Amino acid sequence: HSLVQQSKLKLGEGYAYQGRYRGGRKCLDISVGKDSIHRTLLIMDALIKALEKRGFIVSINDDHRDNTSVMINEETIFFCIFESSRQIPNPKREIDRWENRYEYIPSGRLSLKIKNYYHGQKSISDGKIQQLENKLNDFIVLLLKASEIAKIRRKERQEREKEYQKRVKMEREIALKKK
Repeated sequence: HSLVQQSKLKLGEGYAYQGRYRGGRKCLDISVGKDSIHRTLLIMDALIKALEKRGFIVSINDDHRDNTSVMINEETIFFCIFESSRQIPNPKREIDRWENRYEYIPSGRLSLKIKNYYHGQKSISDGKIQQLENKLNDFIVLLLKASEIAKIRRKERQEREKEYQKRVKMEREIALKKK
């Protein structure tokens, strides 16, 4: 997929933070160790193609941070893929500064995560038996649930806004009558 190819180039020139590589702007929201980049790109390629096959639109939003999003039922759902890491004390570095106290070692365990706020399950991860590649459909189901929840919340916000505007209008009319 073109977004995966674009991200592959960006990850090659990307930067590592706490043992994980990120591509920065105009890159899929990926945060993984160097050894997991290829596998991650294959997973994202399969996921994006599966989403687009179902009629959903996947894009990279290049605002103040890099975000991968999918448009489902007129709702934008943000998601990412990341690799967990272990934090171990680092005696070789200076202990004066906080960021030098620990060394982060990628675990090889990948997770797909929904970044929108809502209650319920938000991620699918590698398991002891089944890898993330075999759980992509489960993640798509989570995305669909998240879009339904987002739609309900949006409608509730719109109703509250209508009620607020109605109340403000009535208060203005009362104030004008008093004057």
